[in-house]
Amino acid sequence: MNSIIFCLIITISVALYLWIRKIDEETILIFLLCAFCVMLSISFLEIIAKRYEIFDGIGDLDMSATGQVGDFIGGVVGTLVAAISIVLLYKTLTAQRESSNNQANEFAKSQNESRFFELLRIHRDNVSEIEFEYIENKSKIAKSRHFFVVAHKQLEFAFTEFDEYINHYKLSISDIYENEYLNKLKENKTIIDRNINDYILLAKMDVCYLVLFFGVGKNGKEEIIEILNAKYKNSFVNAIIDFYRMKPSGSSKYHKTWKALIKDNEFFNNYEAIAQEREDCENDETPNNDLAYGYNNQSAYYPDNYIKYYGGHRFRLGHYYRHLYQLVCFVHYNTELSPDEKKNYTRIIRGQLSDYEQILFFYNSISQLGRVWELASNNNESIDKNDHLISNYNLVKNISKRPLVNNIQTQSIYP
Repeated sequence: MNSIIFCLIITISVALYLWIRKIDEETILIFLLCAFCVMLSISFLEIIAKRYEIFDGIGDLDMSATGQVGDFIGGVVGTLVAAISIVLLYKTLTAQRESSNNQANEFAKSQNESRFFELLRIHRDNVSEIEFEYIENKSKIAKSRHFFVVAHKQLEFAFTEFDEYINHYKLSISDIYENEYLNKLKENKTIIDRNINDYILLAKMDVCYLVLFFGVGKNGKEEIIEILNAKYKNSFVNAIIDFYRMKPSGSSKYHKTWKALIKDNEFFNNYEAIAQEREDCENDETPNNDLAYGYNNQSAYYPDNYIKYYGGHRFRLGHYYRHLYQLVCFVHYNTELSPDEKKNYTRIIRGQLSDYEQILFFYNSISQLGRVWELASNNNESIDKNDHLISNYNLVKNISKRPLVNNIQTQSIYP
């Protein structure tokens, strides 16, 4: 009995030590099982020694008694050993399975990391390959991230001219939107939750970004009209694109004429007459060409055979945004990544975007081309909150605190 008490004390002490050292529960249970078997064996041997006269009283073994006891112990112990062997075999197989799963997880993680950084490298290459020649007093070339500064400046011009056009013709929401599309916007849960109710501002960011992206050349105009069909009034879309077409590129010899009209606030006084003159010319009628403006009665007319200021950046920005969307979706929809890992990866993506890249990305996400990021699906329905890619990962978090167009803050659209 004393030996059992001693073993019990030792067992409890060792178990407490293992628990304090935060050894896994399975190891502690195996230790306790082994200790129990040892104590059981000791107890059993003590009982056998007392009940059976194994010794003949003078220190010699009684072989007949030991034979019976040996057969009994062999049967019992053999069974116990077999049971313990099964437990240990299960433990070994479980450990092998866990090791195999860990190796598979590590391999999958390594594959994900390799794929992510390869996509990130392609994104950097896309940025470095961007190049745009423009005129600002003299010919210049904007490369890589500097392009986004120049493109943003063009977009700001488009915003200003949009306001001038809307204010001059005193256009209202009903003059701009098709009713069915406007109602879908008003029913969109995301737009309601964000309290976005300035629908003229939404149209402004949408139309101006499309003008920047596609340009207002013949092909660009056709694509914008097709995209905005059944969303905005066709008469409005055609008219405002023709208005943007009036602005020549800085390299055009007519740029000075346009600039003088703007400077003297005579553009809208002559805009419709110039458009009519151009239509007459296309119909093989000789234009009057007697339009005058300003104090020197200079001709306000200039033909439509020039490079447009809004030439478009589709071939610079199209692949850039498609790949950026693919990169973020790779992280967001990856079932092998935990939520924390996804946030860490998207922080790396955000760190690659300059302020002006994020500003242009912000406007892209509000236009028809980029609303699938968060505001609306391709059929103009609201997107599930779990798939709000910009808000969930704070992709425009680093934009400077200064307000953007119409003094809006990015947080008001993407909290």
